[in-house]
Amino acid sequence: MARIDSMTLIADEKIIKKLKPHWVVLIPVILIFVIFTTVYGLLMAWVLNETYDIWMDILGWALTIIWFFSTLLLTIKRIIWWATTKYLFTNKRVVTRTGLIKVQGESIALNKIQSIQFEKTLLERLVGSGSLLIESAAENHIVITYVTHAEEIQQQLYAQISSNEDGAGVDNSV
Repeated sequence: MARIDSMTLIADEKIIKKLKPHWVVLIPVILIFVIFTTVYGLLMAWVLNETYDIWMDILGWALTIIWFFSTLLLTIKRIIWWATTKYLFTNKRVVTRTGLIKVQGESIALNKIQSIQFEKTLLERLVGSGSLLIESAAENHIVITYVTHAEEIQQQLYAQISSNEDGAGVDNSV
């Protein structure tokens, strides 16, 4: 599991905020699961109500295999991504970690950040989430998707960067 803990921190670094993707990211996969399972149930009811025939038996197994691979695997993959994705904001950098078996991570030092952009779709505005694009001087970037209160985090990161530049210490408001 993609863990972010004190082992991840560098010297004099303090965790300001830990986040994970907003639950809204699960809505599409839940809808897919419900729709596909309903269609599967209706088709299986039809197959089972037909007179016994080897072809109906094969059709039933084929429907089960198609339902399993198209629904369960897609749904489980997204749920695992959601459960293992973590975003960490410290007084020195922004860190992302994701993955269960293959763990991937990115980080950008706050003093290297050139711009922070946020984006909100209509659904994200309704549920209070959004995405952040954090760009650094080295032309690499981190995209933080489905984060709660993206616009506020953008402002708080700018305040932390300003605080670090002024030498005022750590702003714990992020």
